[in-house]
Amino acid sequence: MKIGILTFHEIYNPGAYLQAYATCATIKTLGHVPQIINYTSPNHRFRPWHRLLRRPDIPVRHPKLWIETFQRHLAFRKVHHHLKPTHRLNTHLALENEQFDYIIIGADIVWNYQSLLWGNDPVYFGRHLNCKQLIAYAPSCGPLDIDAPIPSFVRDGLLRFNSIAVRDDKTAVMVHRAIGKEVPVIMDPTFDLETQSLPVGSPTPEHKYILIYAMPNLLSTRAIKQIREFASAEGCKIIAVCYRQSWADTNIITANPFDWVSLIRHADWVFTNSFHGTIFSAKLRKQFVTEYNDAIKSKILPVMTALGLQDRVFSEHSDVAQILKKRYNTENVTRQIREIGLHGRDYLKKALNCHA
Repeated sequence: MKIGILTFHEIYNPGAYLQAYATCATIKTLGHVPQIINYTSPNHRFRPWHRLLRRPDIPVRHPKLWIETFQRHLAFRKVHHHLKPTHRLNTHLALENEQFDYIIIGADIVWNYQSLLWGNDPVYFGRHLNCKQLIAYAPSCGPLDIDAPIPSFVRDGLLRFNSIAVRDDKTAVMVHRAIGKEVPVIMDPTFDLETQSLPVGSPTPEHKYILIYAMPNLLSTRAIKQIREFASAEGCKIIAVCYRQSWADTNIITANPFDWVSLIRHADWVFTNSFHGTIFSAKLRKQFVTEYNDAIKSKILPVMTALGLQDRVFSEHSDVAQILKKRYNTENVTRQIREIGLHGRDYLKKALNCHA
């Protein structure tokens, strides 16, 4: 069967890339050959360059920032071949001319129809797609206001799907409001990803380090202060990956997704405010801390609860050092992750075969 996957494969974010990679890997284990549909909404496609277009003086005033953006783009482009993408499909007409047996939409926040970047593109709700069966595999509606009116293209699109399973409760509520259908919740495709089988990343530092994978503007000053105190007490370096932290000892901005996994794997500790930073820290059995923010809380809270990791959360009453020094049951967490991954795989197996 010809199986296409439509997701956000071109976001320069290791978690987004690995979601796509994990979906491909799961489909391969089920005996099929997947292919990433190489389509991105026009606004979304040029997202890395939006700031430059708004502020053409950036390369002159901030050459380092511009160079890093370009280098990060190249680092991700070099690993896109692992996803086996189709040829570039830039328009809706080009999509209509590509025929598939099945098209799988998800994961990631592909159903945030209020987003200014991709929300008005009905492709992510099945329109302009030429296939026999349409499957939703862990899509999320993200931070949208589910009480606002739902556009007709969303309602009409959702009715086209043969199978729907979403990534979080909020998205399940949105689907029910739109089409009156109760749908199951499955977790992120990366739960089913065997990290040992990933391509080897770049060599990692040999000294002790705490890895920071976090959006700088969402990190609290209290967390930064305690991380620096912890690193000083432990005699370790602070390494930031993907996002520059001015207070880190080293910044590795142009890491590709496999470099990112390798840096987590070899870290002594991890501090993150990211959904996938949390998942991979748990998968790789790291001593880690997660700081919630409005962007991730709704989607990471169910994960932390399911894995029994609520005490790994940094709050106004907690302490970074205490959390990092407190061991958790990694065997139990690994078992729970495996069961969650198998649950998602079973859904996809049924969706790919029940209509065959």
